Amino acid sequence: MTAVHVQTRGRPRHRDYGFLGAGPERPWWREYAGHTAFERPTVLVESDGAGYRAYLSGIPSARRDAVGTVIRYTLVVEEDGVGVPAVEPAAVVTLVRCWVSEQGGPRPGSGGLTRALDGAFPEDEVERMLAAPEPVAPADVRRRVVAAVRALPAADPARSGAPDVGERDWLADAGSAPARAAFVRRVDELLVDRRPGRALLLNLVGSPADLTALLDDTSPLAVIAPDTAVAGPTRLGRERGPVGAGKAPSAAPPRTSPVISATLPMPARTTSRPVSRLWTVLTPLVLALAAVIALLLPLLSR
Repeated sequence: MTAVHVQTRGRPRHRDYGFLGAGPERPWWREYAGHTAFERPTVLVESDGAGYRAYLSGIPSARRDAVGTVIRYTLVVEEDGVGVPAVEPAAVVTLVRCWVSEQGGPRPGSGGLTRALDGAFPEDEVERMLAAPEPVAPADVRRRVVAAVRALPAADPARSGAPDVGERDWLADAGSAPARAAFVRRVDELLVDRRPGRALLLNLVGSPADLTALLDDTSPLAVIAPDTAVAGPTRLGRERGPVGAGKAPSAAPPRTSPVISATLPMPARTTSRPVSRLWTVLTPLVLALAAVIALLLPLLSR
């Protein structure tokens, strides 16, 4: 079964952001709140090998609210892997490809995905759906998203010319065209080939160390981020135990750095010796006290 959800807002002040119709049962994307700001370009794709879920946010529309602020779209697609999918996985890959491809230019978010969604969700229709006394039918939302996909520019297959990053878990700069191509290739493998793993476009990540809590032994991880400290794809190290996506580890942190970059050296470990330092201070005092006692003993014995 496939569920498709679209979130946006209306022009009037009182019509704030909400889903057109029923929203997802659980806002699972909130698990990544510490790694990305959802109002900015974000892509979250998770697959367990059978079903998948995808989240795309920060997509601008041509519409403006009552104070002139750009109104954005958020798309959520969830597939449980049961029955014939109502939306082809390749269509979701196309949505991700188009949104990710726009992150390398000087003005991210000004391309084809905005035009396609605006065409499928005209302003008067959005206002009508948000004001409707009854929730919009899920089939109507799904049909419009499929129409938006069909309006997107054609492109080569997701893996055509895309580099094959040998690392299981890696981080790369979203401003790099090869990195974006490798990212879309990973998404294609997750959705079309039904491989388990995650592919994430996050905007609050600066270095591999920021991704420690997302590493999971059962779920390969590919991340691209704008303005990150790494250039090409950089290997992410493994923790001693699996950690769920978006959740901080409950155990005490390991003694050594849990993330090892292929380009960033791991800092040397230092060892504290408080007992040795204490004796260094006390030894001169003990010797001085012994000398005083040696001088006083003859006087006291008289």
